[in-house]
Amino acid sequence: MITVSQKTVLLTMVIGFLVLSVLGLHRAKTVVLPQAVMEASESVPIPQPLIKKETVEEIQQVVGRHIPTLHFVPENYAQESVGYRTSSGGYLIRQTFIDPGSGHISLEQRPVMAGNSSSIIGMETEELMFDNKSITLASRNGAIYSMSWETDYYRYELSSLESFDRSVWKKMVVSIQ
Repeated sequence: MITVSQKTVLLTMVIGFLVLSVLGLHRAKTVVLPQAVMEASESVPIPQPLIKKETVEEIQQVVGRHIPTLHFVPENYAQESVGYRTSSGGYLIRQTFIDPGSGHISLEQRPVMAGNSSSIIGMETEELMFDNKSITLASRNGAIYSMSWETDYYRYELSSLESFDRSVWKKMVVSIQ
């Protein structure tokens, strides 16, 4: 019977682990991070944070025009914040309403530009005409989570983490003035 000390077994295992680790790092450098990735210089712009204001009127003074505001929200929702940031072609303006137990509703307005439509991943979309607007509904399993539309100059998106009945969404859209 061959006897091997615990020190020898432990030393052999540590050396084996180190060799496998070095080989793994070498492989990762050549396979996971090819030279083209290491030399990539393209950067992705990070959007500026919103500048928060107390009221929509304060934002109107900054941007120099009327800001459409949501005047109807479902029960228990209250205005939480209003904010804006400079965006190419104008201002992005967001009004957020919260219900502490359910989630939030946001109304976002941004300049219409090529390619600035929102991506609705995992949602079914439906186009409908309502209040003289071509509105895109985004829903999942029949539950509506957002509505979006465009005017000549602006794109609006009304969205929520909580789904609402179509009649509630219509009341919210009609209340925007």
